Amino acid sequence: MNHFLRKIWSKLVPSTSEQANQNQLLTKHQPYSDAYFFTHVPKTGGTSFIVFLDRFFPAKVIFPHQLWIEVGDFSAIDKKAFHLIRGHFGGGAIDLITDKNVKFLTILRDPVKLAYSTYEFVKRETGTALHPLVVKENMSFETFLEHPKTKHLVTDRMVHNLVYGHEYDSALNQMVLNEESFPQFRKGMNKGLKALNAQQRLSMSKAFLDQCLWFGILEDFNHAVRLLCYKMAWPPLGKSQKLNINKNRPVITDQARTKALALNKLDSQLYDYAKEQFNQQVKEMYQALGCDLTDEEEKLDAAIDRHYQQHYRNKYKLPLQTSVSYDFSEILLGNQWHRREWDALHKKYFRWTGPGNQSYLDFWVASQNYEIKVQVIDAIDTVVLDKLKVYVNDHEVAVNAQEKNKKRLLIIDCPESHIAKNGLLRLQFHCEQVKQHKVIFGADDSRLVGLAIESIVIEKK
Repeated sequence: MNHFLRKIWSKLVPSTSEQANQNQLLTKHQPYSDAYFFTHVPKTGGTSFIVFLDRFFPAKVIFPHQLWIEVGDFSAIDKKAFHLIRGHFGGGAIDLITDKNVKFLTILRDPVKLAYSTYEFVKRETGTALHPLVVKENMSFETFLEHPKTKHLVTDRMVHNLVYGHEYDSALNQMVLNEESFPQFRKGMNKGLKALNAQQRLSMSKAFLDQCLWFGILEDFNHAVRLLCYKMAWPPLGKSQKLNINKNRPVITDQARTKALALNKLDSQLYDYAKEQFNQQVKEMYQALGCDLTDEEEKLDAAIDRHYQQHYRNKYKLPLQTSVSYDFSEILLGNQWHRREWDALHKKYFRWTGPGNQSYLDFWVASQNYEIKVQVIDAIDTVVLDKLKVYVNDHEVAVNAQEKNKKRLLIIDCPESHIAKNGLLRLQFHCEQVKQHKVIFGADDSRLVGLAIESIVIEKK
C-alpha cells in the first residue's frame, strides 16, 4: 500500500457511516449525464480544490473513494451511479470505475515546488511510510532528492500520474483490493507504462491535457478556479481557506533546485506546455467577460457571478420552482461554505459557513411571496445568531426565531419584490464574526466558521 497517498486523504475520505447513508438521500437536481474525473496529483492543491468541486455535485453521485486500495471489489461498483470521481487514480484507468463519457480535470504545479512540498510532507507527517527514515537520517531536501528510497517521490510525478494505468492489465477489473492484493494491482497498472520511453510519456501527458475539460496551475489558483467556473457556468469561489498545506516558506538552495530540475525534465516540459495553454485560456476568458487580468479580485469574481446568473439555468435546464425543500446532500450554488459533513444522529448533511463572514446560497424560484425556514444546528456562540443579519438579493429581511440557544429555526419573510427578474433568490447570511473551529469545539480543525445549517425550506406565503 502507498502510505504516502493514503495519508493525504485520511481527513477527507468519508466515514463508513457516511458512505452507507449517501444512497439513502434523494437528489432533486442532477444536471450531469457525463462523468467528471479530477485526477489529483499529490501536493498540487487538490485537497482544497475538491472541497470546492464537491459542492456542485449531489452527494449520492460522488464516488466515495479517493485511493485505489479503498475501492475493494471492482465487480461491485455501480458504474452508472457516479458522476464525480476524484482522487489519486492516475489518468489511464478511469474505465475501471465508470462506463460513462468522461470529462477530465487536473491541476499542475511548478515541479521544484512540488518536489519540495513532497519532502516537507513526508518529513512532517508521521503516518507516511518513509517518515521514520527521513527523520532518523535527518534528511535535507538535497539528500531526499538523491536517496534511493525517496527520489522516486520527487521524479516526474506529474507525468507519471497522468499516464498511470496506461494499457493496464484487463484482469484488474475482477480484483478485490486489499493490503495483500494491492502489490499485484499496482504491477498490473504499471504493465503498459514499462513499454513507454520518456518522450512517449511526455507526449501522452500533453495529449491528456489537450483533452481535459479543464486544468489549472496551482501558482495561479484563483484564475484557474475562475476558468473552471466560467466553463461550467458556476458561481465564483470567492474567499477560501487553503487546506493540508505547510505554512513555512520553502527554502530551496540553488544546488537543490538544480538537482530537482534534473529529476523532473519531463515534468518541467509538461509544466511549461501547460502554462502556455492555460494563460491563453485565461486571457480569452477575461476578454469575453469584459475584464483584464490585472483587475481587482472583486471585479473578476463579480464578472464570473454575472456569467453564472446569465447562463446556469439554461445550461442545466433548471426550471423555476414554486417551493424548495433543500438539504446539503444536494448541489450547493453559493459562496463561503465549508465541506459537507454528516450528522450521524439525525442522518443528514450540514455545512458550516466560512471562512468569510458573508455566505450566500442561491435558489431559482417563481416570482411570489415566500416564507423561508432555515434550520441552524450549531454556531460558534449564541451572540452570532442573535446578531445575524439575513438578506435576500441584498435586501435585509427580518428574522424570527423562538429558540435562543445555538440550535434554532429561523423564519424569514421574503416579499415578491425581492426576487430578481431572472428568478434568483440569493439568501445571504452576514455573521458578526467567525472563529476557528478548534477554538470553540477543541478538535484539530483550523477552519474559520460561523454557523452550521442543516436545511432550508422555501414555501409560498
